[in-house]
Amino acid sequence: MLSFERFVDVIAQGEEKAASRAEAAREKYRDEEPAEMYIGPSDRQNQSFLTGILLTGVPLSILLLAAYARRGRTGKPALRLMVPGVALLSAAAIALTAPVVFDETRSSAARLPTPAEMSARVERVAAGLKQDPVYADPESPRVLDARQRDRLHERIRDFRRSDGGGPVYISLVPQTPESESAGDPDLFAAAVHAKVGEDGVYIVADPDVGTIDVLNHGLRLDSSHLSFDLPDSLTLGDSRADEADDHLLGERLDRLMTFLDETPRTDRPQSEPAPAAAPRAADEHTLPALYSTDFWPGLFVGAFAALLLTGLVAGATWIVRGLWRRHSPEPEPFDSLPFTAPTQPSTSYLRRTADAELTALGAQFTGPNDRGGWSGDLLEAALLLVDGDPGRTRRPGVDPATLVAVIVLARAGRAARTGRPSNLCCGVNPLHGPAEHRHHVRVSAEGNRRRLFPVCAPCHDTAVAEPGGIPGRLLKLPDPATGGTRLPYFDLTDGPLNAVPDGTGRLVDRVRETAGVH
Repeated sequence: MLSFERFVDVIAQGEEKAASRAEAAREKYRDEEPAEMYIGPSDRQNQSFLTGILLTGVPLSILLLAAYARRGRTGKPALRLMVPGVALLSAAAIALTAPVVFDETRSSAARLPTPAEMSARVERVAAGLKQDPVYADPESPRVLDARQRDRLHERIRDFRRSDGGGPVYISLVPQTPESESAGDPDLFAAAVHAKVGEDGVYIVADPDVGTIDVLNHGLRLDSSHLSFDLPDSLTLGDSRADEADDHLLGERLDRLMTFLDETPRTDRPQSEPAPAAAPRAADEHTLPALYSTDFWPGLFVGAFAALLLTGLVAGATWIVRGLWRRHSPEPEPFDSLPFTAPTQPSTSYLRRTADAELTALGAQFTGPNDRGGWSGDLLEAALLLVDGDPGRTRRPGVDPATLVAVIVLARAGRAARTGRPSNLCCGVNPLHGPAEHRHHVRVSAEGNRRRLFPVCAPCHDTAVAEPGGIPGRLLKLPDPATGGTRLPYFDLTDGPLNAVPDGTGRLVDRVRETAGVH
């Protein structure tokens, strides 16, 4: 309707102005069509689906990626609360922004029909049936000739006088989805019955498609017989009816009257159940709410997408780090160690790290005669653990505890060479590198077992803010007795590594004692 009104307005401006506007429109939209003014229900479903994906996918991705990025680390409580806050704000922003971005409420500019317009057809048919039991829609093709109408009138009168019979009303009216009954013949018949105000058999014959529907309202007819025993050749037609312009409705309606005559009678009147109401006219061009339809499946897809994204990031990070470690033998900076060092390292990781640390420390000495001082003592102790052969760190045969001791000594030596000497190494996880001071920490998830350990800055923050988090940060190595079970490093061996909590000086002494060097 809106496009037609605009067309009329343009034509009314005259030939010259109309041609000018047409040329201007062609020039403006030469390469693309003008944007649609309204969206359809499927577009709204897509918007709802996207909103659902974003509403769970974005905040959940923030939480998962942040948790992955700080795995094994413990920051200050304020920082730990920041990530959930950001995730919550993102969810709120999406929830508030989506209705503003997707603000469409109607799928068309068509004017809604008034109640009078919605009931006009039913009232017209009912008024016609009160005058004549056979009503033919004047706007539809004529499918009954005069002889057939007279024959139907005669059959209807006979049926009305028969035992258990009654009035018969035949409506030859198209049933389209755009009608007041949404194309439902049961609903149309019920509406006509209510307007006519008299019980009887209401027959709805569609002259456009040739279907026939029979509904009993208040006569003593067996409704189950009408519902289940009525032949398809009467209700739907056959191949001959499909080929005929009139769908042979006259012939089929005459046979239907015979079927009604033969329908068993009942002791009491029967009626069809009330049909479901037709969709409201106000809903015809009203779009579903944004938070409905496909919004709910979108929530699940968003959660799955967040998990998938986190998995892809974790996998890509693992691959990149692996490649970087293999192609870059340089050890990591001391400041990053507390955040990158694993709590349950694999043997391959320990071999690779021990080799990189020992190689880096050895490269800082010009030769065997340049191994004086404290850093030289640390290098000497690390070499004692591998029988003087740095290459042994890369070959099988060296147990994980020994490899950790090599890493600790080599890192302490590098720290001494770079002007950052420290006699303390983190006792929670020696792979964290140098420690700042000592602190009583909880070393068991069960009970309240504590030990005085030197701790790095992140472990100190955890011990103060979240004491129960320390057991999860302890370095755990495979138990030589079982092969698979991992235990805290200080519970596994009596070797040199147990001296780490007492300082690197004591560790050097233990290495020398074990090797028989004085």
